[in-house]
Amino acid sequence: YLFWYIQHLKKAPQFLMKGLTADKKVEHEGFQATLKSDSSFHLQKWAVQTSDSAVYNCALSDTVREGCMGS
Repeated sequence: YLFWYIQHLKKAPQFLMKGLTADKKVEHEGFQATLKSDSSFHLQKWAVQTSDSAVYNCALSDTVREGCMGS
């Protein structure tokens, strides 16, 4: 799994989007990303604005827990 996070100045990082399937395009809030392989997840935005100024971080994880089961 690959993830994009956005961090505006003096703010905590926020989740932006994740990619789970190769060659599948993901869109969120004007951003677009395509997972090209297990380690390539390019982020694009065509109409950028000054409010988009931030640090963008990509994270890779081989496993993700979507939920927990109790006993």
